[in-house]
Amino acid sequence: MRPVSLLAFSLCAWPSLALAADPDVPGSLAVVRESYGFGDTAFVPDNFFGSPVEISGVIHRPEDLSGGPFPLVIVLHGRHSTCFDPNIPVDPDQDPFANASQEWPCFGGREEVPSREGYDYWGANLASHGYVVVSIGANGINAADDLVDDAGARARADLIAEHLELWQTFESTAEYGTTYNGAVDLQNVGLVGHSRGGEGVAAFVALDAARNLPYRVGAALLLAPTDFNRTVVTGVPLAVMLPYCDGDVFDLMGVHYYDDSRYAQPGDPAPKYVFEMAGSNHNFYNTVWSPGSFPDGGSVDDFLYVELTTGQSDPNCGVGASPRLGEAEQQQSFVAYANAFFRTHLGGETEHVPMLRGDVDPPAGAAAAAVRVSYMPADLPGERLVVNRIAELGSLVGNDLGALVEGDALATYELCGIGPDGGVEDFSHCVADPGTFMGDPFEGREPHVPGLAQLRLGFAGEARWTNALPEGTDVSSFVALQFRAAFDFEGPVGDSVTFSVALTDRDGTRASVGPRTWSEALDAPPGALYPVVPKLLLHGVRIPLAAFVAAESELDLTDVASIELVFDGGAGAILLSDLAFADELPPLPSDSSGSESDTGAPDSSSGDASSSTTLSASDTTIAGSDGTAASSDTSGPTQQGDDDGCGCAQSSPAAPWLALALLARRRRRQPNFPVM
Repeated sequence: MRPVSLLAFSLCAWPSLALAADPDVPGSLAVVRESYGFGDTAFVPDNFFGSPVEISGVIHRPEDLSGGPFPLVIVLHGRHSTCFDPNIPVDPDQDPFANASQEWPCFGGREEVPSREGYDYWGANLASHGYVVVSIGANGINAADDLVDDAGARARADLIAEHLELWQTFESTAEYGTTYNGAVDLQNVGLVGHSRGGEGVAAFVALDAARNLPYRVGAALLLAPTDFNRTVVTGVPLAVMLPYCDGDVFDLMGVHYYDDSRYAQPGDPAPKYVFEMAGSNHNFYNTVWSPGSFPDGGSVDDFLYVELTTGQSDPNCGVGASPRLGEAEQQQSFVAYANAFFRTHLGGETEHVPMLRGDVDPPAGAAAAAVRVSYMPADLPGERLVVNRIAELGSLVGNDLGALVEGDALATYELCGIGPDGGVEDFSHCVADPGTFMGDPFEGREPHVPGLAQLRLGFAGEARWTNALPEGTDVSSFVALQFRAAFDFEGPVGDSVTFSVALTDRDGTRASVGPRTWSEALDAPPGALYPVVPKLLLHGVRIPLAAFVAAESELDLTDVASIELVFDGGAGAILLSDLAFADELPPLPSDSSGSESDTGAPDSSSGDASSSTTLSASDTTIAGSDGTAASSDTSGPTQQGDDDGCGCAQSSPAAPWLALALLARRRRRQPNFPVM
């Protein structure tokens, strides 16, 4: 008999299918934009062949710093052209690299490609909510990172450390003035890294843990990151944003940061997220890499690389395809999820927790990206109970709780993505006929491979997969049953799969729920361009336990005996991982949610966030070692306007320049190819 206390466990409390609150709406604080610079050769990372790197940054921060200290967020761009010749005209539709070069410092009349300025649209927005956002330059690393085995990851980590040391000086001394004295919280630092910058952020988090630096990283977001080194990030809330139509890091290797960290540290107090962004490419998150806003220095719609490599286009991801997001749309989707992530994990707001977990539809600003989420709770008591992580061949017959696992009448019951010993040696692919290009691996359809074990369940009629649970398994304190799943597009038929999930208690009471009510993870992924799309990318399926109680009121969640996946809708196949019960009910917004006081910033009393006062250089007193004062301007938070076109080149046999540029600039799995 179900305990009376569970009668209050209401499905109405679960926010699924509701719209998320808009975290991308600008805050109430007026924003100042400043910059600092100590010269193009101010820093030489260790073990980087003596190559010099600039120390420069663009700051967005609240105009009034008296409400601090504010969380500090460091943004690190990725690999791109470093310099351009303004005297050479560029037609992005013909040859976007016509005036681009890859040296540092720039010489011969060439000018810097200011990649650090490409995130101004986001820095201004987040700063208006009470954050100090600093986007740092790394062109010196981009000019030389192919000379080192780690593709510059350690050099980028050292560059982050150098800037944090500088900010400690800004915050605690008068060496460069007193503007930032007491204004930033170095125990609440956020990090964002794009592409190879993402790998630099991951390397810094690992080094931070090893070196006990005097800064605390409170959250890290990796945007379309590379992962050449398979760095494992633990102990820090981690978000990985994957643009589905990435034509540069086409294999979405950054998903390994999530895969590799899930169970790496027992007792890990930090949650992990993956946000897959539909219709989005690699470059458009940075306005300086986007041809519509900065046509010089190699700005291009990067999916063009794939089209030229394969000689084909794609109706979903192809350049100019209607499902693709324009530059402004893509940037707005980043604002929404980056704001939600940092305002939750640095600012302590709770309003956007359901959005981060995938329990609500994306907000209006990110709706076009049709975001699909994977979420792993912290490894803390009451946060998760892992039933079957599906880590090895033994997971086919026994689960993490020591109970029996059975497959009944399944046409396919196997693991892929790992080797016979559970590692990556001699791993089995999860797709048939893996692709190659010029003898080099070029397989974009299986991002999790190698390294993540995935369970393929194939069915041709009635079949089931059952995980027994030990006697006395009490899940009444959890809010959801969750797993990651993907539609196997190489399966028998159809563009989706239908099955039910059943919980049975020790008395035999059974409740069955259809997961498609709660997730779109079981729909066929889009695209038809071998070997890049479609992608076998796992997404989270979260079913509220209240849904099972609603289906069968007598279900006793204090003693659940089994979990079943029941296939009774025809032929098909799915891939599966991470079966678990998860976390407490997402908290409802409080009256103070979204207020600037959550991060230490006061509510603006001016009423108009766009009104501000211009500051002179003497007001900021941040100067470079060469005596050059920082520039400064003030503005309110900005929003991106509509942009219905990507402003990018069309795939054409008449563009032989890009075939050569592909060989010279594109990333391969070996780091001797550049990556943007």
